[in-house]
Amino acid sequence: MKPSQARRVGAAVVACASAWSAAAPANLASAAEPVPEVAPAQAAEAAQLFEQGVAARKAGKLAQAESLFSKALAIEKTWEIAANLGFVELELGKLPEGADHVFYGLANLPLPEPDGARKSLFEAFSAARRRVGGIDVHVDVIGAEVRIGGKLKGTTPLRYTQFVAPGQVTIEVTKDGYVPAIKTIDFKEGSSLQTEFSLVKQAPQGRSIVAPAIAFGAGGAGLIVGVVAGAVAAVKRDTLGKTCGPEMVCPKSARADLDEAHTLANVSNVGLVVAGIGAAAGVTLLLLPSGKSVPTTSVVIGPSFVGVKGAF
Repeated sequence: MKPSQARRVGAAVVACASAWSAAAPANLASAAEPVPEVAPAQAAEAAQLFEQGVAARKAGKLAQAESLFSKALAIEKTWEIAANLGFVELELGKLPEGADHVFYGLANLPLPEPDGARKSLFEAFSAARRRVGGIDVHVDVIGAEVRIGGKLKGTTPLRYTQFVAPGQVTIEVTKDGYVPAIKTIDFKEGSSLQTEFSLVKQAPQGRSIVAPAIAFGAGGAGLIVGVVAGAVAAVKRDTLGKTCGPEMVCPKSARADLDEAHTLANVSNVGLVVAGIGAAAGVTLLLLPSGKSVPTTSVVIGPSFVGVKGAF
């Protein structure tokens, strides 16, 4: 954002924070992250949505302001937008979400920061922090998705403490190729916890015998038809041989029987071909390696805390 916009943003942060008073946190570990560059058109759109959000909040339209700030943050993730979204969420009583966004704004506040912004963010965050639980989630696999209370919080490694409402909260970690891991944790107001997940790789899927069975079944049916039709055709040819002679030149009265013998011979040939194809397909399906995996077991892990952080 432009410097003039940043000054207005800083003023908005201070104004929003005035309703929240508490002692500043004793310690805040640096969790800043680089803000991805966006195209000028996107930055302009985010700035416009931000200004509209500030205006909506001043007019007391908190739900509208929340929607506008959320849209702006989805376009450009800056500390200014996150902080103002967090303040609105806190005013709406959405304490975990507000703490998340105010914390992001605080962690990514630039130096030198706008006048009073750091103090205002500290006060707002610490007031909300006393009323929510905090959890640091550590997973031994990179790129796993972490859901807390059913909401996707990001992929590992997570950079930030995640804030939750007091009570029982389910934490789920998933990644393709691994068995999902779940913990249910009981949070108290102001609690700070750490928890670790060790994901287990899925075992190779047991081979299905359905497809080979179908192939062998079709081949067996073809074999039966081929053998029976061939036998009947042979009997008819033997009978006709006595009437038609060695050259099988039959009188009109025997032509129908001759045609039937030819048809049965053709059916026999087709049946034997199907039998061969079915047998080959069945063997091939049995020998092909399985390319899929399925969980061998579901994992549900009870509360297990590695430690307690006293940063806040």
